[in-house]
Amino acid sequence: MKSYREWLTYSPTTDRAYCFPCWGFANRCGKDYESTFGEYGFYNWKKATDKFKTHEHTPAHCDAVHLMMQAKQRLKLGKTVNEEQLRAHERQVKQNRQVLCRLLDATFYLAKQNLPLRGHRETLPSTRQTQYTCGGKVQNEGNFLELVKLLSKYDGILANHIATAQMNASYLSPQIQNEFISTLASNVRSSIISEVKSAHYYGVILDSTIDISHVDQFSVCLRYVDEQSVYRDKEE
Repeated sequence: MKSYREWLTYSPTTDRAYCFPCWGFANRCGKDYESTFGEYGFYNWKKATDKFKTHEHTPAHCDAVHLMMQAKQRLKLGKTVNEEQLRAHERQVKQNRQVLCRLLDATFYLAKQNLPLRGHRETLPSTRQTQYTCGGKVQNEGNFLELVKLLSKYDGILANHIATAQMNASYLSPQIQNEFISTLASNVRSSIISEVKSAHYYGVILDSTIDISHVDQFSVCLRYVDEQSVYRDKEE
């Protein structure tokens, strides 16, 4: 009489039988664990029927089957360790993007208003520990950090980021501020170039002057009429 056993697998390479649940889920340090089925493979075919019956009733095998069924259920529900880690990573990526959007908006606002970002004293730990206050004695840390602190007072995402972010991932350092400025400048420059290319006529004015530090400052001015017949004047 044939008996179908889902746990039993066979390897043509080794010509041996294995117990899949024990191979993948059994506690190999347990006293009831049978390494013949879980690691080395069973090949005594004359005693196969009796050995199979004995093995499938051992506590180690039953525990392994139970763990395997739980793993299958978690896979169906998407509750495996990998899935949880992936979802946590996706949540972190989403949160970082939301934070970066706010910080880029703050940078864009200051640049549009021709306001400097940096302050004389910028200490990130104090940024984490204090909030924006009017008329207080809190050290002024520059327009960018002060604006971020002000926004965090009304924005939960930004407030949580300031309170919990690691110092090497705060996105508030002077280096990151410079990267924000460069990124925005590149985006604005690309937009202007696209508008100029679509304009029928445009003019270019170039000028150069030496500043107080004896550095040559080169400026470019573009004048053109866009597709809506609006006069544009861009300087760099």
